[in-house]
Amino acid sequence: MGCSMLDSLTVNQLRIFVSVVETGSFSGAARQLVRAQSAISHAIDRIEDDLQLKLFDRSAKRPVLTEAGKGLIGSARAIVAQVDDFREQGRAFAEGLEPEVALAVSLLAPLDPLVGVLAEFENAFPTVTLQLDVQEVGVPVENVLAGKADIAITGAPILSTPKGRELARYPLGAVPMVAVASPRHPLAKRAGPLRESDVKSFRQLIPTSGRVVTYRHVHTDSVWRISDQAARAALLRAGLGWGFTPRHSVDADIRQGNLVALDVAFRHELDGLEALFAVHRKERRLGPAGARLVELLQEAW
Repeated sequence: MGCSMLDSLTVNQLRIFVSVVETGSFSGAARQLVRAQSAISHAIDRIEDDLQLKLFDRSAKRPVLTEAGKGLIGSARAIVAQVDDFREQGRAFAEGLEPEVALAVSLLAPLDPLVGVLAEFENAFPTVTLQLDVQEVGVPVENVLAGKADIAITGAPILSTPKGRELARYPLGAVPMVAVASPRHPLAKRAGPLRESDVKSFRQLIPTSGRVVTYRHVHTDSVWRISDQAARAALLRAGLGWGFTPRHSVDADIRQGNLVALDVAFRHELDGLEALFAVHRKERRLGPAGARLVELLQEAW
């Protein structure tokens, strides 16, 4: 028998069908689509001929959907919307929109503002796939330098980078930091402020494995390197060491008495803050989605 009757339907015909329903008349569809009313009527006739059923009852002054028309209008709307989305995606890609953005986030960064940023990003770029990795301190920068991530949210990034892989840096604000230990830890029982010499002989738990980058805030001769934030918090609560951590990650433990904040004099000059930056490689220009993501990050912090 050759082609199915449905093969002869066009998206324009379905768009006209949807427009007649939305405007309530053939003349309204003609105005909305800037077409002659005769062209609108002809398109509906063609659909009805192809399907061998009536979409509208035209006996009244205004066309009324038949039961078949009511059953098919949802599918027609979905097809038109899919084609419009397809065209919009094609236009965006032609203008340089990247299909995916890889974002690497340091454990230092609070998640609440990031969640809001990503919600805005999703609304602005629904077709762009986001790859999100929350990683130990230092690793996000290394992944940007290695080309494994497009953008990183990180603490103060390393200043010395390989030639040809310099970083563009965008300040995001600062994260309050606090030194903590278990109430049972010897440092918790000392009156502050604590000097660096006071903590030097006690194990410090630092938030990096040390495989990639050197942690900048080591103040003791003995360290354990722990990449998982939850594991480090558990070891801190158990009294197996002390360490610096973002205030937002231990507020609940401090309130519940599981950890205590240490008064460390040698951090006072830094106001207890750790600067946050968004970074990307200068020679790898961000596409529209990546560039907007950096703007949203700056607005959020």
